[in-house]
Amino acid sequence: MFEIKIVDENTVEVSGQCELNDLQQLRNSLEQRVEACEGRALHLDMGKFTSVSSAVLSVILCLLRHARAHQCELKILSMPPKLYDMARVGGLEAIIPSEAVAS
Repeated sequence: MFEIKIVDENTVEVSGQCELNDLQQLRNSLEQRVEACEGRALHLDMGKFTSVSSAVLSVILCLLRHARAHQCELKILSMPPKLYDMARVGGLEAIIPSEAVAS
């Protein structure tokens, strides 16, 4: 199961494992945080997130689009290297910068 922790008003940490049947809940929860940060920046720390799939990558892309619609600058602080590699293979490194890779 995944966990979303509000670190501060502009930072959210996502950790744990997300199963396919949890993806909609993950997306909805993160979209609510984007809406709460409308007009400001939101930092998404995924360094402790263990799920790696194209479905998770799809949630991130939907979240980026949702953030743009709400004038929220979404910055991904860290993400699992394998998830970033999947994004890079898909040509998404311009959208998800390499600084986002967790060490």
